[in-house]
Amino acid sequence: MIKSPKELQDVADESKIKVKKYLCKFVNAKYKFEFADVYYKNNREYETIRLYFADAYKTPYLKIIISYLDISVMLCSNDGNYGLYDIFRGGPINNPPIDKIKLDQMYKPQYLPAIMHFCQLDNIKQFCDYLKHTYNFLYLTTYIPSLTKAYTFLLSNNKNKIFPKDIAKLIVHKLLFFLPQKIEK
Repeated sequence: MIKSPKELQDVADESKIKVKKYLCKFVNAKYKFEFADVYYKNNREYETIRLYFADAYKTPYLKIIISYLDISVMLCSNDGNYGLYDIFRGGPINNPPIDKIKLDQMYKPQYLPAIMHFCQLDNIKQFCDYLKHTYNFLYLTTYIPSLTKAYTFLLSNNKNKIFPKDIAKLIVHKLLFFLPQKIEK
């Protein structure tokens, strides 16, 4: 079936939204942060990561912006911008303005570990590398389109109505996790 450019653009926009959703899930699962949205932009001139603690399209907002090429990290909100790390100023800001950040109208105590995480160069580089790797994995591979097929395969086997014993046992344990488990010796 031949698609119009508008239909192709709609499919591309939908896939970008799915990538952002899964990227946010991956980041939150690995780092145990509570980001509502993750934005990653990479081109020849700059590389930017924006991490939103609340919905990106609502105000007030609280977000962390990482500029990877010049390695600077800022916490931005309606109340002001706070520098957390700047390589041109000698690295971490000696006294990140935590007292001012805590007075911000969007601040919540559970955000503090994430904010403090981005005050150290090793953490910033490790996070950026993980995010780039995960973004490329989600965007350049068939992981997301194949996910529904994988779920369908696990839930139904129409050919011979049986699963291999190991897969059946795994599925039963995953689905019936609430039953007491027998310890095998």
